[in-house]
Amino acid sequence: MLTALSQTQVHPDEIEYIILTHIHMDHAGGIGLAVKEMKNAQVVAHSRAYNHLVDPTVLWEASQATLGRLAQKYGSIDPVAENKISIAGDGMKLDLGKGLVIELYLTPGHAPHHLCVFDRHDGILLAGDLAGVYTNGFLRPGTPPPFRLQDYLQSLDRMIALEPLKLCYAHFGCYDDAIERLRAVREQTLTLV
Repeated sequence: MLTALSQTQVHPDEIEYIILTHIHMDHAGGIGLAVKEMKNAQVVAHSRAYNHLVDPTVLWEASQATLGRLAQKYGSIDPVAENKISIAGDGMKLDLGKGLVIELYLTPGHAPHHLCVFDRHDGILLAGDLAGVYTNGFLRPGTPPPFRLQDYLQSLDRMIALEPLKLCYAHFGCYDDAIERLRAVREQTLTLV
């Protein structure tokens, strides 16, 4: 992330927000290190993520139990200072400047502390893992344990109702047929249960 910022000539101190779609290790395991480099940034996360960010002990233990050696490859999780965390509200808007306002939506299902980011002006939905994982042309639902089907489906339906034009997966890429992709993962999920 720091290398990418450097390549775009953005200094880490210019970052105001780090928005966590959720705190699974592959999405937020480096957040404690990131805030040390991005000294002016606020970490915006679901309220259920707060305690795990301040004291990641339980998160680290769960990550090790779930991921085994892969967790060790990621490395331990550093805490985030309480004053660096802002709680995301459902429908909360963040003005990023230059006319860009994003909306945050609480979208439990993949995880109880999951949220999605929506740029209404351009119709772009940053779906975290709610829309599933899309790699090498293959889509699989994001259904880690403990999976809550009804929460997942309701969250997908809420994001479909926003009528996004573009869907951005955390794993991997952005695509123009957002609603069709959200419906596809919804249908695929129903075939698994």
